[in-house]
Order: sequence, then structure tokens, then C-alpha cells
Amino acid sequence: MKEKVLIIPRNDGMAVSAGGKVYVVEMTAEQMLEMALRCQQAGMEMLRNEQRGVETEQLLVNES
Repeated sequence: MKEKVLIIPRNDGMAVSAGGKVYVVEMTAEQMLEMALRCQQAGMEMLRNEQRGVETEQLLVNES
């Protein structure tokens, strides 16, 4: 079983819970906003890849 990791945004950075321990990562507002942007970009890429997969499956179904 994979270990679960929880990331909790806070007003002073992030708390990361892993392996039963909690770590606080202090961040500036600029660092927090950059992290948020990176998360959004990764999420958009995941969404595009998922949509491509659905479109490919639909093409295969239509061709058969």
C-alpha cells in the first residue's frame, strides 16, 4: 500500500503530513502563489491528457 501524503496550505506556507509526521514548510506569499500556479498548470495538463484519452477511445469505437 502506498503511503498517503497530505499537503495543507496555510497562511505561513504549507504543512505536509507524511508517515505519521507533520512538517511545516514556511513560504513567502510569492512562493505560495508560484506553487499554486504550478499546481494549476499540472492540473490543466492532466485534464488535456485525460480528454485526449477519451477522444482516442471514441475514435477507436467509431472505427470498429
